[in-house]
Amino acid sequence: MSRTDGFRLRWLRAFIATVDCGSQSDAAKHLGVSQSTISKDVTSLEEWLRYQLFESSVPVELSAKGAAFLPQAKDIVDKLEKAREPLQAQQPSGTPIRDIKP
Repeated sequence: MSRTDGFRLRWLRAFIATVDCGSQSDAAKHLGVSQSTISKDVTSLEEWLRYQLFESSVPVELSAKGAAFLPQAKDIVDKLEKAREPLQAQQPSGTPIRDIKP
């Protein structure tokens, strides 16, 4: 089994939004989810990475590992978004398999 099995992109989005917004509650508003969803997603990411990303949540303070991981997380999300661009630019040749919220 690969270490990426079970990984969720939304975990990265929750982590990044928490840092960018300054709190989990503001991140939740920004992403249109509950604060508990943000908290669970960040915890899941920390468990998956096996590192604590935050020293404190109020105010948000990244750990050294979190600060080192943040640019990588942003890069992963950016690359995935850019990978979708050519697909979205093409003329529609069919219906998407399913409509998934980003």
